[in-house]
Amino acid sequence: MLAAPAPERFAVGTNANGDSCSAARKWSSDTKGVQYSAEQPYLITCRDIAAADVQGYISPLGKPADTALCGAALSVPLAGIGPAEIRRCFDTTLGRSAIDIRFTTKSGRIWQGASLESATGTMEAVLRVVALGAAPPPPNQSQKPTFDLASVPAGGTATGAGGTQALTADAALADGVVALQTGRLLDASRTLTDALRAFASADISTRIDLRLASGLANSNLSQFELAQSDFAMAAALLDQAPPSPRRDQQMLQVSIYQGLDLINQHAWSDAIAALTQNKKTDGTLDDPVTLSRLNDESARSGDNLQAALSDQNQLTRSLLEAQRFNALSTAYLGSNRIDEASQALRVAVKAAQVVVARYAPDNIVWLRTMIERQQARILMRRGGPGAASQALVHLNCAVNALSGSGTGGGCLFPDAKPVSDTFQNAPLLADTRLERASIASRDPSISAQQVLANYRAAVESLPQLTGTGYVSLAALERYFVLLTKADASPSRDEEFFRAMQMVGEPAIAREYTQLQKVISADGKIAELLRKSALLNRQLVRLRTEIANVGATSGPAFDALEKERQEAENERERINSQLLADNRIGALQDEPATIAEIREALAPGEVYLKLALLKNEMAGIVISRDKTWIYMVDGGASKTEKLADAVLTSARVDEATRTIRPFQVSKASKLFQAITGPAASAVATAQRINYNPAGKLRQLPLAVLVSDPASAAAYEGQRAKGDYSKVTFLSRTTESDIALSPRAFLRTRKEVTPSNAPGKFLGIGENAMPEVASGTTADSKMPFDCAITYGTWANYLGRINPISSREIGLAAAALGADNPPEIVRGAFTDTNLLNGSAGAQLDQYQVLHFATHGLPETQVDLPQCRLHLPPALLTTLAAPSSNGQVLSDGLLSFDEVAKLNLNANLVVLSACDTGAGASTQAALKAGVESSSPALDGLVRSFITARARAVLATFWAVPVLKETDELMARFYSEGRTAGMAKSLRVAQNQMIDTRRYSHPYYWGAYFLVGDGGKTMLTPVAVAQK
Repeated sequence: MLAAPAPERFAVGTNANGDSCSAARKWSSDTKGVQYSAEQPYLITCRDIAAADVQGYISPLGKPADTALCGAALSVPLAGIGPAEIRRCFDTTLGRSAIDIRFTTKSGRIWQGASLESATGTMEAVLRVVALGAAPPPPNQSQKPTFDLASVPAGGTATGAGGTQALTADAALADGVVALQTGRLLDASRTLTDALRAFASADISTRIDLRLASGLANSNLSQFELAQSDFAMAAALLDQAPPSPRRDQQMLQVSIYQGLDLINQHAWSDAIAALTQNKKTDGTLDDPVTLSRLNDESARSGDNLQAALSDQNQLTRSLLEAQRFNALSTAYLGSNRIDEASQALRVAVKAAQVVVARYAPDNIVWLRTMIERQQARILMRRGGPGAASQALVHLNCAVNALSGSGTGGGCLFPDAKPVSDTFQNAPLLADTRLERASIASRDPSISAQQVLANYRAAVESLPQLTGTGYVSLAALERYFVLLTKADASPSRDEEFFRAMQMVGEPAIAREYTQLQKVISADGKIAELLRKSALLNRQLVRLRTEIANVGATSGPAFDALEKERQEAENERERINSQLLADNRIGALQDEPATIAEIREALAPGEVYLKLALLKNEMAGIVISRDKTWIYMVDGGASKTEKLADAVLTSARVDEATRTIRPFQVSKASKLFQAITGPAASAVATAQRINYNPAGKLRQLPLAVLVSDPASAAAYEGQRAKGDYSKVTFLSRTTESDIALSPRAFLRTRKEVTPSNAPGKFLGIGENAMPEVASGTTADSKMPFDCAITYGTWANYLGRINPISSREIGLAAAALGADNPPEIVRGAFTDTNLLNGSAGAQLDQYQVLHFATHGLPETQVDLPQCRLHLPPALLTTLAAPSSNGQVLSDGLLSFDEVAKLNLNANLVVLSACDTGAGASTQAALKAGVESSSPALDGLVRSFITARARAVLATFWAVPVLKETDELMARFYSEGRTAGMAKSLRVAQNQMIDTRRYSHPYYWGAYFLVGDGGKTMLTPVAVAQK
């Protein structure tokens, strides 16, 4: 008799290292054809702070397995299993030394499991669940082995064994898809991006699966260009794939995912067209990206394989139809076609009822939640008496489904079973609670006080959710508006400020996770991050359990509340240790308080932060004695259009290479809008610490006009090209950019000045790529698509290097005689990372990079479309005689984070060297492009222990006056603060009528504490 069916995927506590682990069935086929679910192995995947790793597997054995690479067997009884043989082996599946367990059930079935030593207890638990029908353990429970590991004899070695990668393509795909379904958008993007690189040589069908899932992950993070590139690559691979039922299924998947991508872009009509094309499923076994990762029990109950396959085909069609029609309903509702949205959702419900009844609750709850929420939105859009109350019924159904409670009355899936692992779906739960709070705010029967309480409960768990991306901005908008209308009080302002810190931008969040992965290679940091992640998980679970108690007192509530407080205290202790580390501290983004910001402000300073929502923009200004909170007048759309107009007028017209008239009036209106009721306080401040959002991240604050009368006077003057009398903010006020409130506090309170012995190091002027032919030109570059050295050298050869002449000018102005330089052939990424150049980087307080910066972009090359991360251009070295690539010509932002710096200031200089418009367009040249191009690079340098970074928002012209501006910046910087030095240098150019246009002086911006100096005073450095 078979054991009770195990779930398709289930949480299995934590391993000995504290990593969260799960087990998932690995659907596979061999020469026998498709296997039944009971014959499938399970992979054990554990996730640390950086990535998921397959740490074990279990499988039924059809015949005795080879033990040639194992030591002697230890025969012991295992708790809940019985007699077993345990060995230490080199496991060729894991590619590592492992603990091997084998036993025979009472029915005579032989089972084997193998795992890393740290996951031995986890493997035992999985064997009990899958082989013997035990219940899965609690998600947060540490799984320990029930025998003494030290008593297991020594094992075999890897001699002569061909190991494989521990993280398989199947496991990565499964992990990425589950992350997508449960709202862990950043985790999904990171896992799938890593998998595309790691498994670039996988079979074509697997690569299609990975591209499809990666495309949807990128689209969900608003990285639409990346998403469309993924879908295009998937389509190209499909053209190459041989005809098969699976290929047909993947072609259908492409069209559905492209429809979802168009919905994410609010291209409603295009989405409807994509989703209403003639669809046909052919009854293949599995949907490569979703269905084969979900739980299907039909194969267990069918009379024969053919019956099982037919049943599977019906489930496949039902799932795809549910997804397609729910998406179609969303697109119709976006077009305000309410009746059609309702009709499409009815079809989705009918299709989903089939799969909800057949799949494990934990693996299908995402679909139930999505449909219940869509029903609520339709009811609200239709309006009428009681619309909010009716919508809340369905949102309650969604919340209850995700929190493990009963479904309640009025649900679309009344017979659905509760989930067991509430943490897995915690991001979805938080987002759903926010939407419920937003709908409740429109119910006249609910008081404003109760509405705010609902929002607080929803927002409370957000800081503990990692890997999620960003929350529902539309749902948060009402929260901000209601807070601005609530009675003024310090607690209200703190609540507003904390909520602002919950709003993130996807591109920035993606970079944070990638940089965190780089830094967590340090074992000590990884352990702290692991403990912090576990405590976050515990806090999410406790908040859900406390909410489910339904009371605010009593023994059950008191016990949970005590446990929550202890976890909060321990988490605070761990995070304090993380913040104390210079590298990972730069990436820790714990919410700050107004009180902390105020304490860190110097006299005459203000802190200005903006948060971009869906249709609104929120702002806060904090001074040493007052706080202003407000919604930006005109909302997000008007503000973004103003910012775009000002930015466009500040930059050169690339098509004609002419300078446009600067939009003075719009620059004034924009300043008034983003500062709101605090405009006067900001305009008269000595220094502004600025945390921008949206398009404003691409626009220097210094070019805004702080005095409306000055703007009016300019409009009235006859000489429209003379801006020397305009009151630009740079005229009166210093400014610097804070990457976040926590980053601001860190620069003020936790980062000490550099004690490096040298003043200045110049780096740059990459050498032109060597011309190559024959086998050298055909050498493969280490990118995620197949391009050759010859192709890449030809592309980079179109970019004129920046002259190292400016290095000498800068050093002389700073008083650094005969400065050392790393230029031309020595300026390679490998030399900076692992060579002699890298060894001297931490010996200088100021680093000046004279090179181009590249934004994250897609480059169309003859062989493929290449995805480039944010990077600095370095020297591309020709491959060695054996084809080994010595340098790829790029110092990517994650490589920058690995540099060992000890600098007060890093200057990223990228001047327009006359490359011409066509080359600029081909490049989308980074530091000369816009802030998004710089986010990753600037943050990487801060992570690498640069205290501040000076960069440019666009290419500045090669002029004597530009050299003089940089020289003045450095000469002032000998003694003055960096922000003041920049303002003085800019004003020098504004005073010159011919160069008073912001194009000449406005591109520069400073990230970090502008009050500090470039060079550490001797007395401070010697401490």
